[in-house]
Amino acid sequence: MKQFAIMLNLEGRRVVVIGAGRVGRRKAAAAVKAGADVVLVDPQGQEVQGARTVAASYDVSLLEGAFVVFACTDDRGLNAAIAADARRLGALVNAADQPEDCDFHLPAVIEQGPVTVAIGTCGCAPSLAVELKNRLAAALPPDLPEIAQTLEGIRNQLRLKVSDAHERTRIMRALAKNASVEALKERLKQLLSE
Repeated sequence: MKQFAIMLNLEGRRVVVIGAGRVGRRKAAAAVKAGADVVLVDPQGQEVQGARTVAASYDVSLLEGAFVVFACTDDRGLNAAIAADARRLGALVNAADQPEDCDFHLPAVIEQGPVTVAIGTCGCAPSLAVELKNRLAAALPPDLPEIAQTLEGIRNQLRLKVSDAHERTRIMRALAKNASVEALKERLKQLLSE
């Protein structure tokens, strides 16, 4: 299955997670971290910090106003019904371990400051995505967040000093290719003094 890779802004948007097992709690916590307004629905009332817990069994009314829905129960039939209800209401849905009921899959993610690297397999081999994530994380420079932030400063200065967008892109790509924090900071100083 072909998919379109995207980084989704959940800030202030309603995310409903049905089921508070290990998978549901993990997805709720990730949505909270992304700034979403998270509602966690679980008959036992299990909680995740930052999420509003509704101690109830699933009811379609719980999906009202949802932007994203995670169906994380241990009942495949219920997850499929949640997915169908969510789509009917216009929400994007992810059903745990049921690729056929998903509008999107969550990749394995490396986060270092402002840098996010996501590795996906369209839901067919999550263990491979995790293995690749671990290998790639070990290969990334430890000062990657500082490199990204310094490049942001250079980019902002180039916008003021170089009017041609293609030239700015060429310069930024050349700088990013063999970036070291020291060299980038020196280039930023040069731009600021021009």
